[in-house]
Amino acid sequence: MADHADDGSMTFGEHIEELRTHILRALAGIILAMIATLPMGHYIVVLLAEPVVEGQKEWTERVVPARIAKYVEEQQSLPTDKQDRVSFAATISPESLSEVTGTLDPEADVKIPEGGMTLNVTAPARELVVGLVMPLYEVQEPWNLKTLSAQEGVFIYFKASIGGAIVLASPWVFFQFYSFIAVGLYAHERRLVHMSLPFTIGLFLVGVLFCYFAMFPIMLTFFLGANSWMDLQPDIRLSEWVGFCVWSMILFGIAFQLPLAMLILERVGIFTYDQMKEKRKFAILGIFIVSALVTPMDPVSQILLAIPLCLLYEAGLILIRYLQSTNPFRSTDDDRFDDEFF
Repeated sequence: MADHADDGSMTFGEHIEELRTHILRALAGIILAMIATLPMGHYIVVLLAEPVVEGQKEWTERVVPARIAKYVEEQQSLPTDKQDRVSFAATISPESLSEVTGTLDPEADVKIPEGGMTLNVTAPARELVVGLVMPLYEVQEPWNLKTLSAQEGVFIYFKASIGGAIVLASPWVFFQFYSFIAVGLYAHERRLVHMSLPFTIGLFLVGVLFCYFAMFPIMLTFFLGANSWMDLQPDIRLSEWVGFCVWSMILFGIAFQLPLAMLILERVGIFTYDQMKEKRKFAILGIFIVSALVTPMDPVSQILLAIPLCLLYEAGLILIRYLQSTNPFRSTDDDRFDDEFF
């Protein structure tokens, strides 16, 4: 195969080789970023786990007392002989007995059994529930996330470190992506891509932060509320939650690139502004379908992704319309091979 096509453009094989080069550079950047994120893996795990820990703790502090109060109310409404009662054996140690007998008349002849004293006690169950359940919950802290194997903690650590490295290396990854697609563009189109890079990185980070601060709390409220409605006790696994967090934040960061993607598609002539505006309803339908496919199968997660994307679609239309009026990057020169910016 010849090194170049007759018109001087790159051949298909050369495009594949160029793609491989940029992919390897992007992966190298992520690996280098992991050098920074690996020592902070514990803090990344704590940061990712905080929304669900706080949500589950709030659920416990709200639901458990309500269930206790409901049980006590139901028991008190029953006749005495119908109420739940608990029988148990309580052993009093010799030392405790000595403290009690020490308050008695010294002349009293009280003998303390060598093995202490065992009492058979019968008490209303509601009193034990009120006195024991909440203290036990506070000691056991069931809202803390759990691992189900000895090695799972290590996998979680690396999973969180890799997710942090992807976010940290995102500027370099986007630069490699744009460098690859810029090969087939005219110079004025390359300038547009070059100047949009900072906005791309900014939108990616906005998507990540939106997912963490907006999506996770609302989504957890819905999920834990569903558990309460079905009278279920949530027991969330840390590995699954960290993986979901990393995937969701990267997904939101990529999805928030929609305005710039629309701008680039319009500038390279694939779609026009009028076409995007006229097909808005189909675009919105597509956004909801894609949101349903890439998020958990629940309406809350779908809406939390679809609504911002619909707003970003409108923002993309406004951006295209504005740049059409200013026309900063149009050119009539065939400067496809101008390598000024890339």
